[in-house]
Amino acid sequence: MQIKSVLFQNNTLRWLIWLGVVLALIATFLGCFNRNQEKIMRTKAVVIAKTMQQRINQLHHLWLLNNQPKVLEVDGQSVEFDHRGWIVLSNSGPKNCNDLLSLLYKDINNGKYKLVTKYQNISLNSYVCIYEMDQIADIKINKINNLNINVVM
Repeated sequence: MQIKSVLFQNNTLRWLIWLGVVLALIATFLGCFNRNQEKIMRTKAVVIAKTMQQRINQLHHLWLLNNQPKVLEVDGQSVEFDHRGWIVLSNSGPKNCNDLLSLLYKDINNGKYKLVTKYQNISLNSYVCIYEMDQIADIKINKINNLNINVVM
């Protein structure tokens, strides 16, 4: 009887040790996963901003190739350009930051991360649009003389 009790205690102790090791490994994995998830989301914001910058450059090149018109038809939408070839928010083209976002980022409805307009300031020759991505990063489009895109963490 006493031998069974000692074996039972050793077996239980062994299982408790293994359980502790497994729980420590799981905790370590989850800690690393959360840190990596934040880096992944930041990288995604940078990729989205670069995609938008490429689209701006494509539209600028299209404007140059079409002899620099004031208004150009792009994807069934009229887009107005300034004298330097950058997109103007106006009545004939994109009217606000949401319209600009749909013009520059085609995957807005298909993407895993949601972009929402956080701030917009539109004046005659310039505008600032700030889009928030899942409360992780902001993507800022700023047009004064040219169009610039920045990611703010």
